[in-house]
Amino acid sequence: MRILYVCPVLGIATGAFVTCTDQLHMLHNYVEFSEANPSHVQLALASVNSDACTQGYGYLHAREHNVQGFCAVSTFYHPNLWTTIVL
Repeated sequence: MRILYVCPVLGIATGAFVTCTDQLHMLHNYVEFSEANPSHVQLALASVNSDACTQGYGYLHAREHNVQGFCAVSTFYHPNLWTTIVL
């Protein structure tokens, strides 16, 4: 079992099925979706009228007790999300 140390902007969700964030500055190796590299992910969030087509993806570094000191979590990005959900 992995133990993640989560900072205040992160939350743990059980129903999202993806990790997502509005914090672009926290993503490493960010790749923006484009016509040549389109997004195939539509986020249907838990609140009313909050669906969002992801704009890109990167890796969130969550602290972990290992040699690197973190676990790279594949994470989708959209600027209108209110929080970061880590699965």
